[in-house]
Amino acid sequence: MKNLVARFTNLYPLWIIVSSTVALLRPETLRWFSGQWMFWALTLVMLSMGSTLTFADFRKLGKIPAAVALGFGLQFSIMPLAGWLAARLLGLEAGLAVGVILVASCPGGTASNLITFLARGDLALSVVMTLASTLLAFAMTPLWTEVLAGQYVPVDALGLSLSALQIVVAPVLIGVFCNWRFPRQVEAVSDWAPAVSVLAIIFIAGGIVAQCAESVIEHGGRVALAVLLVHGTGFALG
Repeated sequence: MKNLVARFTNLYPLWIIVSSTVALLRPETLRWFSGQWMFWALTLVMLSMGSTLTFADFRKLGKIPAAVALGFGLQFSIMPLAGWLAARLLGLEAGLAVGVILVASCPGGTASNLITFLARGDLALSVVMTLASTLLAFAMTPLWTEVLAGQYVPVDALGLSLSALQIVVAPVLIGVFCNWRFPRQVEAVSDWAPAVSVLAIIFIAGGIVAQCAESVIEHGGRVALAVLLVHGTGFALG
């Protein structure tokens, strides 16, 4: 059973492609997955990852503040500029260009933590970097969008911060607490945590694609190429 779960988890990219394809061709099958479904799925992902961490993991970060600062600096320099460059190179129309730049100027998200989790990277560092970039996005995202896209995009700073606390911080801390107070129980279900996280992200990705399937079909080619350029640049320079 463990091997089967591990195989399912390692095929994470394939399941994302499948769910996105289904959502694109038959959006009604996954369009229902939005709102509270999305919220609780993201919360479940962070809770599962938090259960693999200990308070000692976060204490270690106090010894490497430069790593957090460097990650934050790269997040809000390489990515926004990569979005602007992709829009320029592909000659995207105004609406698409602003969209690509806006996405590139947004903070790191839950999916980045999941990838770190699956890759057995420094999950505590990833969570802290996500939190730092999210809490400061109320200033950085509008600033970069205004500079690079030529217009100001209003951001609900309080709402964004509360979302970060609800979806990222609280579930992770609850998971860490459970791992501290109930280690045997957590260990008993720990083998399933990655699979549960992957399953949640599969539905999240499918739900998002289903909500805007028509737009994806109409502009999918150039937008997909733009996204590939943005993330390819980010990975290469990062």
